[in-house]
Amino acid sequence: MTTTGETGTVTPFVTVVVLNWNGLRLLPPCLEAVAQTDYPAGQWETVVVDNASTDGSAEWVEANHPWVRVRRNPGNWGFGRGNNPAMRDAPGPFVVLLNSDTRVRPGWLRALVETMDAEPRAGAATAKLLFPDDGPRQGQIQNAGGMLLPDGSGRDRGTVVDAGRVSHEPDDGRYDVREEVFFFCGAAVMLRKAALEEVGYFDERYFMYYEDLDLSWRLRMHGWNVVFAPDAVVQHEHAASSGEWSPLFTYNVERNRPLMLMKLAPWRLAVTEAGRYVAELGLNVARVAYWAIRHRQRGPLPHPTGNRKTMEKRKRVHLKMRKTRAQTRK
Repeated sequence: MTTTGETGTVTPFVTVVVLNWNGLRLLPPCLEAVAQTDYPAGQWETVVVDNASTDGSAEWVEANHPWVRVRRNPGNWGFGRGNNPAMRDAPGPFVVLLNSDTRVRPGWLRALVETMDAEPRAGAATAKLLFPDDGPRQGQIQNAGGMLLPDGSGRDRGTVVDAGRVSHEPDDGRYDVREEVFFFCGAAVMLRKAALEEVGYFDERYFMYYEDLDLSWRLRMHGWNVVFAPDAVVQHEHAASSGEWSPLFTYNVERNRPLMLMKLAPWRLAVTEAGRYVAELGLNVARVAYWAIRHRQRGPLPHPTGNRKTMEKRKRVHLKMRKTRAQTRK
């Protein structure tokens, strides 16, 4: 679904999806910024996907932003499962995901489209995420795309971990180059529908966290790239819904990383790191297990060998990857 302008340029249709769960505090600045997007009228739409909010935020969107289409899920489906239906139904070649705790800056959407046009094998273009201007970490990089560490964990570029202390690099020009990265950040990313149709959408077993690294890994396994788009600048209040290092945050991070490794990583890394990771969790397992039981959180706790569904997914992913490579060689 594209339109050719007077100059002969083709303008692709873009669907912007904003996932919401009880985001009444976050949505006003988010949607006000999106409304200022400089992109041809009629060639983009905004959909707020509501995960069964109870704070009236979906109704607020309908009353105050009639240009936004609200799509309601019957429950709190989390990030991947919550976004997948709207992504599948997007009519154009590109779909953008935005967290409700983001504020886009001028030129953001054009920069993402231009990146995808310039990189035909880009399955995803990930934005430059900065901390909010009105917060204590203003002017600092929150995410400039992600890299995969030797132990199979992900690290946001722009984040520095030294002796257990976390800091963030300044936005001083060091991340102003368009380049390939290992994974995108789901808080602000453009995805190519053709790539998603080939490799699949988000794995819905991840309630939140690591689903973006999982999908990025699968894109790369099938020959697609993930590209960092430095001119697409978005402010992001990290973990505004779940709370940074809250029990909800910790539970999902501790659960999802070993599942991802068992599904996608080479066997030696998957078994070694998953086993070591779980062995080192110690009291953290008790903490997240207590939280999971108390809040009736669904999904297996992390363990060194995964489970049957994980092994089945591993077989399917790697079989599909081998078929793709064989077809490419022909």
